[in-house]
Formats: sequence, structure tokens, C-alpha cells
Amino acid sequence: MALGYGPKDLFEEIGIYSPDIIGITMMTFNYRNHYKLINEIKSRFKNIAIAVGGAHVSLMREKVLADCPDIDYGVVLEGEKTMLELCQGNDLSKIGGLIYRKNSKIVFNGERSFIENLDDIPYPKYGSFELDKYPYPNSPERFRDIPIVSSRGCPYQCIFCPVKSAIGEKFRYRSPENMLKELGYWYEKGYRTFWFADDNFTLLKERVSKFCDLIDKSGMKDLSLGCGNGIRADRVDIELLKKMKNAGFKVLAFGVESGSDRILKIYKKSETLLQIETGIKNAIELGFSVGLCFLIGAPGETPQDVEKSFELARRYPIDGVRFYHITPYPKTELYEWIEKNSYFVAEPAEYLNSVISFQNNPVYKTPELPLNVRKKLFKKAKKIENYIENNFYARKFVKLGTPKLIAGVLASLYRTSIINRILNLQIRGKKLREHIKKLYI
Repeated sequence: MALGYGPKDLFEEIGIYSPDIIGITMMTFNYRNHYKLINEIKSRFKNIAIAVGGAHVSLMREKVLADCPDIDYGVVLEGEKTMLELCQGNDLSKIGGLIYRKNSKIVFNGERSFIENLDDIPYPKYGSFELDKYPYPNSPERFRDIPIVSSRGCPYQCIFCPVKSAIGEKFRYRSPENMLKELGYWYEKGYRTFWFADDNFTLLKERVSKFCDLIDKSGMKDLSLGCGNGIRADRVDIELLKKMKNAGFKVLAFGVESGSDRILKIYKKSETLLQIETGIKNAIELGFSVGLCFLIGAPGETPQDVEKSFELARRYPIDGVRFYHITPYPKTELYEWIEKNSYFVAEPAEYLNSVISFQNNPVYKTPELPLNVRKKLFKKAKKIENYIENNFYARKFVKLGTPKLIAGVLASLYRTSIINRILNLQIRGKKLREHIKKLYI
């Protein structure tokens, strides 16, 4: 539906196909819109069962079925086997990971064991998807990207992270050989850009190292690989980064969280500022496009701690930075701390549905960071984001031979979409258009 289709189109497809069950993946953000859509589907197709899965269901469990009576089944954590057994008509009470209704009661069978060997799960080929509309409509395959998930879970204990509840703490992963098969499948179809959406892609350095070796031996050229979801700086060393660069990795985002060692300890990040800065410096020196991600709102965090994050963001010639207000998710240590101390200024049911962490709407306060102070710091953070992004584009224009003074002006124009509008109008000046496209392709 994000491709321009509306509910009417969806209802028409359901009527034509007439399935026994409809599966819907749910994220927590905008979960009420999902409920509304489910209600509309059920009102028109009362005999079709609706099963929901995804992060929101894994996090909230039985509450999802309680909040939305039109949902028949909930699938918790990994859904491959649970959905298969449900579709096969197995005894509901014996399907692990399933939430269902029985005699007006909501029953959860409990979590099922994780799939240990992820190679057993076929990688998605999106056969029924309109891939020509993702994400750059009507562009050649080489300019479009394919997301790849090569692992699940994260063993770390960061107090703000819901991954443990959403997909599990235990780290499970695909083999390098299996990863290469997926890469090769899309490569043969003309794709060259791939994003690894793992929560902890480089946790096992030897796995990534072997994957890079296999890419080198495969003969696949002109690859553009990225880890935009954030990797840990302590799980990459200079040798691994060199291999990744040679294999075609170009973009790395580091989940820094804070420029203060004290706050990193409070987050239970199990990582030091020295390790983080070493990773950043090594990646930049090797020519990676580097992005950093920071959080604002740790227990005990002061304005001085936040300023340390600002300083770190400005210290290196990175290509981008993002500062976020933390969104406290249920079942995390941070959420429980906020609830225990009555620091919430918004109801969880409300902010989980509507709050976006990169907007200036903090949902809790702390003694060290009252709301007015926190909002002021966040405004400063946005200015730093703009400053760093502008410098990034200016450096790109300089590499294209543009004088520094003009490069700064062009960077500002590009960021405000003026040049993008010119490109869309397809004015004359093919050479300029090709140069500018190099900035984001």
C-alpha cells in the first residue's frame, strides 16, 4: 500500500484471491492504523482468519489480541514454523509461538525454540513484488538496492534495546556461503547495491571475513554494500575493515549512543569510547562513508554529557549523524526504570503509536534533563546534523573539481532540494546531472 494502492485495491485483491488466512506484519509505530485496517478487512471478510506477527506482537504478546478483537492469531518471535503449522491445520494448542482465542479467552502457547540453522530458511526472492517501484521508481536495477538479513538476535544487554523481546537474545546466523548465494542471485538480475539490515552484522568477525573472501573469489564487481542499521565499533578491527572495503562495502553506520564513557556504562553498552573512536578513525582512513547514531535521555545524563556527544560528532569528517530521543519500549530495563520513578510525560499506549524518535517530542523527563533543557539540546543536535551533512556534500562537490566556496553553496542548494527539482525537470546540462547523481548513487 506504500506504493500508492489504497484499501479499495487491497479489498479487491482479497476478494479475488479469497484466502483462508491473511498474514500481516506489524511494527509498533502506527500500530493503531494496523488495527483499523484489520477491522475494515474483517468487516468485509468475516470468514477469513487474520494472523499478525512482527516486532509489535513479539513485544506486546496477548495484549495485541486483547486490543484488537478482529485478530484471530498472533505469531511471536520467529514465524516461519509457526505459520506453516497454522496453515497446515495443526492442533492450535500444540503450535509453539502461537497466540489464539479459545472459549472467549486469549491463550499463548509459549515461545518455541529458535531455528538454529538459518540456512534452512530460503532467502526471499520477492517474486510477487513490484520491485521496479522500490526505492527509485523506474530506475535500472543497478541503482536500486536489496536488503539482506544475515542474522538474528543480539547477546548484549543495552538497557534501551527491545531486540531481546522482538527477535531474541541468542545470536543465530547464516553461513557465508548461504549469504553469497543470495547476493549472487540478485547480482545475476543486475542489482549491485545491498544493505545488511542485521542488528549485529559483525558480531562474529570470522564469519564476515570469510564472506568477504568468498565475494573476492566470486568475481562479482561494482558492488556497493552497506551496514546502515549500525554496527559495533568493538566488533571490527583494521584487518576486517580492509577486507570489507575490498569486497565492496562502502557505507558503515556506528551505533555510538554517547560520547561519554560514563553514559556508555549506564547504557550497559559493553564498549568504551576508545574502542568507538578507533573504529571510526579506521573506517574513515580506509575511505568508508561513515555515519554515527547517538541517543539522548540516559538515566543520569547531564547537559555536559550530551555536549560530549556533540563534540564527538564534530571531531571526524563523517558523512552523516543522527541524534534521537530514546523511545522507551516495554520490557526493557530503561522502561522499567522510567515507570518506577514516574518520569513518563506521555502514556506508553499513545507515544508507542505516534512518537518518532527523531522528532523533538521526548516522552519522559529526568532530574538532570528536564523537558525544556532536553528540547533545547535536541534543537542544537539538529543543527549539528545539518552542519555535518552540508560538509559531506561540499566535500563531494570538491572531489568533482568544484572550488571550495562554490561547493559550500551547491551543498546547501542540494540539501534544500533545489538541485533535485532541477534534475526532475530534466533541464539541459547532462554533465552536471551526472555529477550530482554520483552523490547518492
